[in-house]
Amino acid sequence: MEIFLNSKCKICNSRLVEINDFGEMPLANNFITKANFKKEYFFKLKTGFCNECKMFQLIEQPDKSMMFNENYAFKTRTSKFMVDHFQKMADKIYKKFLRPDESSVLEIGCNDG
Repeated sequence: MEIFLNSKCKICNSRLVEINDFGEMPLANNFITKANFKKEYFFKLKTGFCNECKMFQLIEQPDKSMMFNENYAFKTRTSKFMVDHFQKMADKIYKKFLRPDESSVLEIGCNDG
């Protein structure tokens, strides 16, 4: 039985089908100090699927200001390995699937803008 949510798809605005509900979760890689432990930020980690455009997505986005701050440890541009990995991936996709004058690209390696 599918559970339809009141939430709308971020791509086509259709109703989402609930996939998983993990409850209240803290942010990954948010290294807080012991003094701030009781102030930990939690968000509802629930995923949904859009039967119209086939987009799998988070139902609620965590607050960006809580996610990307001075304690956020993982930023692609600070890791030479990640920069090289995503460059190689982009090159492979370009060569295998894209035509210079006919194709559009959606960046898949962006997690910190």
